[in-house]
Order: sequence, then structure tokens, then C-alpha cells
Amino acid sequence: MSRKIATPTAVFAACDRLDTSGKPWNRDDVRILVGGGGFSVIDPLIHAWRKLKPVKALASSTPTALLHQVAEALEVHFSQHMSDVEHRETERTRIFESSIADISERMSSVEVELEQANASSLELVEERSRLAGEIEDHQRNLHEKERALLKLQAENDELRGLTQRLEKQNGALAEQYKLDRKSLENKHESNISTMLREHKSELSKEKKELSERNEQAENRLMLLLDQERTDAKKQIKTSTQERDLFRKKETDAKEQTIKFKIECQGLHDKVDVLLQDKEKLNASLAKAKSRYETLHDEHLSFQKENESVKFEELRSTVLALQESLKAK
Repeated sequence: MSRKIATPTAVFAACDRLDTSGKPWNRDDVRILVGGGGFSVIDPLIHAWRKLKPVKALASSTPTALLHQVAEALEVHFSQHMSDVEHRETERTRIFESSIADISERMSSVEVELEQANASSLELVEERSRLAGEIEDHQRNLHEKERALLKLQAENDELRGLTQRLEKQNGALAEQYKLDRKSLENKHESNISTMLREHKSELSKEKKELSERNEQAENRLMLLLDQERTDAKKQIKTSTQERDLFRKKETDAKEQTIKFKIECQGLHDKVDVLLQDKEKLNASLAKAKSRYETLHDEHLSFQKENESVKFEELRSTVLALQESLKAK
């Protein structure tokens, strides 16, 4: 970008014109009349014009050659000054153009960076809106989870209350079971002791009957023997027939003794059978005890599951077992 350079002739002419008008003027007015130029050129020329003004007043009495020399010296001086000014102006223009180019590059880079910053700002705005939506979603989820947690806490409190009530009921059932078990054990022991007493009484009765029968048989045998001996003593002396009869009777007595012995053996067998029945009864009692323990284990499992129906079934089973033991 070139600028108009003020020449000494144009500046002097402008100063003369402004001085002729009789109005106050300054360097801006000179620059306007010249049509441009830098103040670094205009100001020295204005100072030179002001210094030469008295010389112009004396120009009528001054030799023309001297004026020409002064003018030439001024022209050379201002030519050198102007060349220096032009050089400085050219350098300034170059610096200005390079500065403008640098500033343009920087402005373009700043514009690019600004566009990138705007793009990143838009992305940040979008990311911010997305994060705001996610935060709102998380807050809604958090509120929902808090409501669910409050609901779970209420349900947990209800379950705790129900658990406490069930524990109280379980304790009451356990106490009732202990009482029932104790009563059943007492009844079972009483039934067993009653059955044992009855069995012992039956065995003693049968033994007594067997001993009485044995005594009766022995008494009969002794009587028969005594009678046979007496008859034999009487008949020995009488005849051989009576002795044969006696032998026959003796044979009959022996057969009867064998018969009594067989009856005694049968009674002993009967006693053995009764003993076997006693062992079977003991085995049945052992089975009843094992069945009772099984029922006890089932009741313990029922106690853990808290099922009243199984408890009733267990009680009915125990009652049935008790009835079966009473029946035996």
C-alpha cells in the first residue's frame, strides 16, 4: 500500500497559500492541501519555510546567484532528506506489510483456533447436555432406588415382626411338644411297666399251675407206686398170674409216667413259647421305641419348618402308636 510523499515545492506552495489567507494554520492544513504525506517530511519543510520567510522578504536586495545557491543547497539538503525519508518510508512500508502479513496469518490462525474453539465449545455444550441428561437419569434412578429401599426396609420390618411372632409361636409349640412328649413318655413307661407286670404275673401263674400239675402227677405216681408195691407184695405170694398182672399194671404205670413226662415236656415247650413271645414283645417294644425316635426326629423337622399340619399328623401317628401299644 503506497502513500503520497510531500515534496518541498508542494509544501512551500501550501504554506504560502495558507500564509496569504491570513488565517492561523498548522501542519494538518498543509497536509490537506498537499494531499497526503507524512508529518516526518512535512514538519521539517514547514520549519524550513518559516526560516526562509525572512530571506524571501530580502530577496529583492539579495543577488540572484546567492539565492540560487541557497535554493540549490536547500534542494540538495531536502533531496537527501527526502531520500532518507523515502528509504525510511519504504522500510516502514515493508515492515508494515510484513506486520500486516504476520497479523493476517495470526488472524487466520486465530480464526482457525476460534473455529476449533467454537466447535469444541459446541461439542462441550452437547456433552454437557448429554451429561445433564445422564445426571437426571441417574437422579431418577437414585430416587427410584431410594423408594425401593424404603419399601424393602418396610418389608424387612414386617418380616422381622413376622419372624418374632413365628419364634414366639415356635417357642409355644416347643413347650407344648415337650409337655406332650413328657406325657407320652410317662404313659409309654406306665404301659410298658403294666405290660411287664401282667406278663410276669401270667408267667408266675403258669409256672404255679405247672408246678401244681407236676406235684399232682408226682403224688399220683407215688400213690400208684405204693399201691402197686402193696399189691405186688400181696400178689407175689399168691400166683404167677397176679405177678403178670402186676407187671402189666407196672407197664401201664410206666406208660402213664411217660405220658406225664410228655405232658411236662409240652408244658416246658409252652413255657419256651411264652419266653419267645416275651422276646417278640421286647423286640416290638424296641421297634416302638425306634418308631418313637423317628417320630421325634420328624417332629424336630416339623419344628424347624413350622408346619402345624405335620404336627397334627405326627400327633395322630403318636396316638395311633400308643393305641397299638395298648392293644398289644
